[in-house]
Amino acid sequence: MRRAPEIAAAVEARSRQLEAAGYHAQVAASANSFPLFLHDADGARHALTRAENGRYRTKLSPDEYSADELADRALREPESFSPNVTLRAVVQDYLLPTVAYLGGSAEIAYFAQTSEVYRVLGRPITPILPRSSLTMIERHTGRVLERYGLTLADLFLGSENVLARVVEEHLGADTAKGFAKAEKAVNRELDELKEHLSGIDSTLEDALETGRRKINYQLEGLRTRFHRAQMARDEAAHRQLQRAFDQLYPEKALQERHINIASLFARHGRYVIDWIFSAINLESTEHQIVYL
Repeated sequence: MRRAPEIAAAVEARSRQLEAAGYHAQVAASANSFPLFLHDADGARHALTRAENGRYRTKLSPDEYSADELADRALREPESFSPNVTLRAVVQDYLLPTVAYLGGSAEIAYFAQTSEVYRVLGRPITPILPRSSLTMIERHTGRVLERYGLTLADLFLGSENVLARVVEEHLGADTAKGFAKAEKAVNRELDELKEHLSGIDSTLEDALETGRRKINYQLEGLRTRFHRAQMARDEAAHRQLQRAFDQLYPEKALQERHINIASLFARHGRYVIDWIFSAINLESTEHQIVYL
């Protein structure tokens, strides 16, 4: 607590360095921040910030404290304080010494800033290791992707784009060719008409282009309705693709952010761990795909 200004200044300086190097600072650092929360009588925690007079206060109370007063209170009432994000890892590693921290990209990013707190307080900085980032593709889902020529990266474009592609390339390929043919023919005829009009009145060219945009807009709208109608007719394909999204890109995020490995245990047994271990490269920092 007494070294709060030094900690805040160090974290703020490191944050500027990260941003200057093109990285994103996970914590919004301020030279006036305090590394612990103050808890009120109801247990609610409140952030403390340093005022111009060098004393600390919360947003909801006019009471002000010096760093020494807060330190003395912590000795009497340690339950009145808890570390904020910049100090939490340091306290955690002090209470439970850590050989190494294995974490995801977001968790690891915090240490780029909080390592300065370890340095200021003279604590050994915990070695940080990236955990493997994985997507598990089970056999039935893999067959769906193979059938429609899709990859995991294709799902990142969103369900509307994927469904449209499947309809265009597989379920309604003949009709899709008809749309392409119609668009090409319409625009070819308009181009020819434009050449005739250009020698008569230049304003007619602008009117033609306006008409072209409206025609293409209507054709595109009709194509979208065709995609939806075709997908509604082929309910099995729609279910298969939706299941692939639910399993591989749930809530528009990577599988590992939403689906617990317990579901794999339930379907395949605990030996699925051996499958995964034999399939991945533990030293890789790239996202890896495991086919089960």
